Amino acid sequence: MGAWAQTPLRPRFVQLSGFTLSRDSLQPVTYATIVNQRSRLGTISGENGYFSVSGLRGDTITFTAIGFLPVHYVVPLLGSADVQAMKVIMTPQTYELSEVLIRPYSEGQFKKELLTLKLPSENNPQLKLPEIVQPGLSKDIIYTGSGIAVQGPISALYNKFSRRGKELKEIASLRNSEERSRIYKAKLNPDFVSRVTGLKDQALAEFMTYCHPAENFVLNANEYDLALALHDCLKTFKPTASPAKTDN
Repeated sequence: MGAWAQTPLRPRFVQLSGFTLSRDSLQPVTYATIVNQRSRLGTISGENGYFSVSGLRGDTITFTAIGFLPVHYVVPLLGSADVQAMKVIMTPQTYELSEVLIRPYSEGQFKKELLTLKLPSENNPQLKLPEIVQPGLSKDIIYTGSGIAVQGPISALYNKFSRRGKELKEIASLRNSEERSRIYKAKLNPDFVSRVTGLKDQALAEFMTYCHPAENFVLNANEYDLALALHDCLKTFKPTASPAKTDN
């Protein structure tokens, strides 16, 4: 009779199913990562710690979870069962912290210590943020965190034709107009006009409504020029109420 050579057993898949549990409390370890180191395929345990993963006999299955030591399980080479139920017990990981010295500081002492604290220069890096330029557009248009800054030769066209540019020009014009108006009123204030003209109360109010020197003149004139202009207005001013007598 001829001798028949034994055919080696072919690797077989094994389905591993079970629960990941904490060693100290036997509570489920949720969302543990289970990876087959050979195939690099894996899964995660559910809210109750249940998992199911497959592998060949001899494969190493690694279980990891935050706060726990990793567990490595080797699928047995021998055995006839294609499905294996198991409980994976994971040990909580203990972290050793360095010693911390706590001192009772008053608020004043704390501020003093903080101000005298010296930090090494290498711990203070200089941040150099690059300028962000939108690709495909002119380098004159620079995109920043707060909007668009327009620079260079195209700025005139941008400000002239874009809606945003017109809005910026209107805002700048409004601010400039408000500032000119504030200076105008400050230079022609009621106290100054009263001292120059001798008018008070109702007559002063009527005169200030009647006399309006040009804005450019007032903004560039000194007190003497303003006084002369007010006297010129006073020559043609006719109050409806009798002006109060001055103490001249």
